[in-house]
Amino acid sequence: MPLDVTPHLDPATTAIVNMECQENLLGDRPLLPGLAESARRTGLLDNLSALFDAGRKVGVRIYYCTDERRPDGFGFAHNTFVSLRSSSPAGTTGGQGPVMPQIAPRPEDVVFPR
Repeated sequence: MPLDVTPHLDPATTAIVNMECQENLLGDRPLLPGLAESARRTGLLDNLSALFDAGRKVGVRIYYCTDERRPDGFGFAHNTFVSLRSSSPAGTTGGQGPVMPQIAPRPEDVVFPR
């Protein structure tokens, strides 16, 4: 029997949280090519864009958790899989770059840089 989630989708108490959709992960030169290919193959960005638009229309807040780093690398975990795959020394990049343009934050959205 399918679960009816309708009672749990009140826009006043519902949020959409976006993570790991930045250019260095899903763009033209991804650090993890398999991840980017899977996102393209499944239509991830088009699906997220439609979800975000539908959510915004009914008042759901969109939250973005982005990987943005300090220029001095302070606070960066140097042993993550993505940092080990990067050609730059750990902590010296600006993170995973901007959010993919198809789903870029709008002024009403909330962005939590890490």
